[in-house]
Amino acid sequence: MVSVGFVLNQPSHGLGASIRPWQLIQNVAALGVETHVFTDFREDREYWWSKGVAVHTFPSMLARLRIQEPLLRFGYMISRSKTMSRVFFNRLSLDRLSRQLANEVLSFGPLVRNIDLFQGEQEIASIACLYLRVSLRRPVISDMHGLLVEELLHSGRARRGDIAYRSARSVTRRILSESDAVIVVSEEMREYLSSAFTVHRRKLVVIGNAASPMSISRVQSEKPKRVVYAGSLEFWENVDLFIKSIPLVTKRIPYAQFFVIGEGSEKRRLMSMARRIGARVTFLNTIPRKRLFDFLKDCDVGVVPSTTDITRTTASPIKVFDYMSMGLPLVCVRVGAWSRIIEENRSGLVTYADPESFAEAIVWLLEHPDKLSMYGLNGKEAVAKEHNWKEKAKMLVRTYETLSST
Repeated sequence: MVSVGFVLNQPSHGLGASIRPWQLIQNVAALGVETHVFTDFREDREYWWSKGVAVHTFPSMLARLRIQEPLLRFGYMISRSKTMSRVFFNRLSLDRLSRQLANEVLSFGPLVRNIDLFQGEQEIASIACLYLRVSLRRPVISDMHGLLVEELLHSGRARRGDIAYRSARSVTRRILSESDAVIVVSEEMREYLSSAFTVHRRKLVVIGNAASPMSISRVQSEKPKRVVYAGSLEFWENVDLFIKSIPLVTKRIPYAQFFVIGEGSEKRRLMSMARRIGARVTFLNTIPRKRLFDFLKDCDVGVVPSTTDITRTTASPIKVFDYMSMGLPLVCVRVGAWSRIIEENRSGLVTYADPESFAEAIVWLLEHPDKLSMYGLNGKEAVAKEHNWKEKAKMLVRTYETLSST
């Protein structure tokens, strides 16, 4: 079986960007792939070794001091700042970080020379793998979680033609042209990248996000109905839509309870807006995934508001599959492949992106408990059969086998 070296700079817990790579890593290892992870993060190392994943941490001062995660969160805040991202987001800075990351991997000497191929998660790690490709003459796979250029533009962190925009395009173009294969999360992302960067579709492999099947039973009770949003609080999530729909729902279902779980640059504004319009909603900080699933178990509807621009049309939100795995019926806006997945599997209601339509869908579900149960069971079945990490890992292994045989 092929051996794969994953290069990433995310911890195995915490930020949303960590969920995809670590779930794929664990499930690829379970399929018999010799799996190595090169990372700054020492946390949970023993756990991952017990899962058959060899975790190699860099001998850097940051790793020894164990302050990488606070720095990662600080970097995350900077990246979400319009002013600071324009200062720090440039090709030179990204290249320097990527070279440093590649050199850290190369410091393991004979170990890395015996690995068959490397996989980079997101931009910096992907560029680092391209340097490894030159040094070690090994195939490289890059896993693109989103559209960097469009995310910068739509968030206001870059303008067309400025240094951040040019740097993002340069980084994306390099990853697409020099990688042996590029993993994307949706067919829409594949079409966009193929057209915008003139890259052959055969190089772009669609492996969407997923969830782990959960063995829980949901029981209808007389308790007040709970509606939840769990995810990041950034502009593209359009949590405004959910907040604005709440007063419309409570007019018809006065005792319904509403929760927003997560962190992000929009949180303070959303809390202020909720107070201003009289939306009775409880805001909770991000909680560990196990506790989050315990919370979702007691909810009745999971919502997925969203903008409808290209960054979301091409996305594959993990929260959709988390809700489905928990048997939680969804209300989401009509955008991208993920809303089609909900419709095709009859795991929730897809609606227009206005508060009245969104509220109407929530009310309809809460007033039809038999449909709540049916949609919930449909979602669990869809995750068990198709939209789970094991099935996605099988697709990834086929990509490995194709590359290692050429």
